Amino acid sequence: TTCPCKIKTPGTYKVANNLTSAGNCIKIAAPKVLLDLQGFTLTGSGAGTGINILSTTSSGSAVRNVAILDGTVTGFDNGVVADAPGVAIAHFTSAHNSNNGVVFGGPGNLLYSADINLNGKNGVVVQAARLQHSFVWELYT
Repeated sequence: TTCPCKIKTPGTYKVANNLTSAGNCIKIAAPKVLLDLQGFTLTGSGAGTGINILSTTSSGSAVRNVAILDGTVTGFDNGVVADAPGVAIAHFTSAHNSNNGVVFGGPGNLLYSADINLNGKNGVVVQAARLQHSFVWELYT
């Protein structure tokens, strides 16, 4: 696996090693995606987004039901930007990003057992209009 990477097909994806990126690293543009970082780290150079979950596919269909598990995102502008609804992030660390750790732009999201700390501006941003049915549990800052 290398950065940049764009996931365009539903399925399970596993990162096999630590990844570095000078810009955006992983972009998800498909529904029903499980991204298992398997304990590995995505490291940026201060720009771009570690994991960007788009709200629509290239054909205009909705992206939803995406899960990100078991890893770390560090050194990007934003760690994770999730514009899609129904995103679950668990057993995850987002730290030392220059702007935000995690940004939720869609409704119905879950952040569980996460360590979101030492980010430049905000740890977790849930856009006010999208707060409906979003949950944060076991957040360590």
